[in-house]
Amino acid sequence: MLGQLGIFIALMGPATVSIQIKASQLASSPAEAASITAFAVAPGALAAVIFNALGGRISDRSTSRFGRRRPWLIVGALGMLVGLALIAPAPVRR
Repeated sequence: MLGQLGIFIALMGPATVSIQIKASQLASSPAEAASITAFAVAPGALAAVIFNALGGRISDRSTSRFGRRRPWLIVGALGMLVGLALIAPAPVRR
């Protein structure tokens, strides 16, 4: 449980701050930055509602020499890394 909290803080902290910074760079007003952030975060939250339950079922049934959940954590971390790499080069309006 404590390890999961550490991974969550290590991955979500920088991701959340990066999305906010990029949204403020792209927006011309604070309201527009909030809107951009919402559009960036909402699909992930909706997907989490569906895939957390589905992923839990699948990971409970999976077996690997690395354990039941560790491969899924690695795949998720790599997916987040790809997502952040796609967000980083977004053009900045000034």
